[in-house]
Amino acid sequence: MFKIHKTDVVQFFEALEKCVSRYIDSVIVIALHGSSSNLSSISKAINYIEEYKGLDSKSTPLAKYEIIIKYNNGDKIDASFSSKEDTLEFLRSYSNPKPR
Repeated sequence: MFKIHKTDVVQFFEALEKCVSRYIDSVIVIALHGSSSNLSSISKAINYIEEYKGLDSKSTPLAKYEIIIKYNNGDKIDASFSSKEDTLEFLRSYSNPKPR
């Protein structure tokens, strides 16, 4: 029977190993404040960054949260949220994963 289903068994164990051995290596959280600048060229973007003075985060509203989850096997999840509640819900879903 193993010989007949050898390919399926090998694929199953490869998928199982990937699932079991993958873990979160790091989580990057970026809170973005202010408005974005849509520039028409690389040179204008360079100039914008060179001239940028920064913002006072206390007086500038939050635009969004950027979340990057990096795994030990090179996989990566990028997520963007406009609300704190949605960001927390997303992160909490990774701290207590549901069984499959």
